[in-house]
Amino acid sequence: MTKQHEQPNLRIIPLGGLGEVGRNMMLLEFRKKILVCDVGFRMPEEDMPGIDYIIPNIASLKGREKDIVGIVFTHGHYDHIGAIPYLIYRFPFQNYPMFASGLTRAIILKRQEDFPLQPKLEIQQVKDGSKIDLGPFKVEFFKQNHNISDNLGLLISTPIGNILHTSDFKFDENPVYDLPTNFKKLKELGRQGILLLMSDSTGAEENGHSLSEKEIFENLDDVFKKARGRIIAATFGSLINRIQQIITLSEKYERKVAIDGYSMKTNVEICKKFGYIKSGKKTLIKPKEIQNYSDSKITLLCTGARERAKQS
Repeated sequence: MTKQHEQPNLRIIPLGGLGEVGRNMMLLEFRKKILVCDVGFRMPEEDMPGIDYIIPNIASLKGREKDIVGIVFTHGHYDHIGAIPYLIYRFPFQNYPMFASGLTRAIILKRQEDFPLQPKLEIQQVKDGSKIDLGPFKVEFFKQNHNISDNLGLLISTPIGNILHTSDFKFDENPVYDLPTNFKKLKELGRQGILLLMSDSTGAEENGHSLSEKEIFENLDDVFKKARGRIIAATFGSLINRIQQIITLSEKYERKVAIDGYSMKTNVEICKKFGYIKSGKKTLIKPKEIQNYSDSKITLLCTGARERAKQS
């Protein structure tokens, strides 16, 4: 076969997130055109004093800014979107078409408000079933269950085959406040022929199955039923489903909910606008109002050890 008839290669370049939890950023390159998937950071380990975040090394993109056709985001967890404010000084995100689901888009734009001197970002909203063309790449978005709403997997069609990027996922037959995984849709995608499956989810290679959200909800209900004093619940600020469960159970047992932690309060505010978190008008109170109620009528919902500075 002569050189001019050789099949061009598809290059897949992980800048983070492969073999590690966090710093998710993937490049797909075909005929010198580059598609970027996610721009996340990683939290430091205990042996990294003085380090706030670990961000992807984008040195390989220097001088290739004109080759980038667009950026797509899978979901709103910071290990998939969190590096944007720290890379924007070296990478002109504002110059490219960007695509994200409604909640992911809102979280990214809300966080950018903490960096008022940075360029404004324009992000186009997509949803389950949306299809876009970016250079040699055709991207179809499909819903995936996760512990944050509006999570999307990616079917990326290229001239040499289809790439299926699962995004983070949880196969839960009994989810709470969400629809179960659409296995019929996954089968339909599989029938289109998959050149490469990128299964990007923590623990996906491990045997067994994690607890269903229904079982977790029942366990939490038992805790609320037996508790006689104040309940303090700590979780990630982006674990929207769990936050809703805590609020629902607090209302069931006539407790007020005080939310503390910058990222959690911000995400709850955003999710209430989108309808992903629902509560009665008088359920949520400010932390300073806790003293107005007996301990048996209070739930304190706060972020855990990874809640850091205002930017987190």
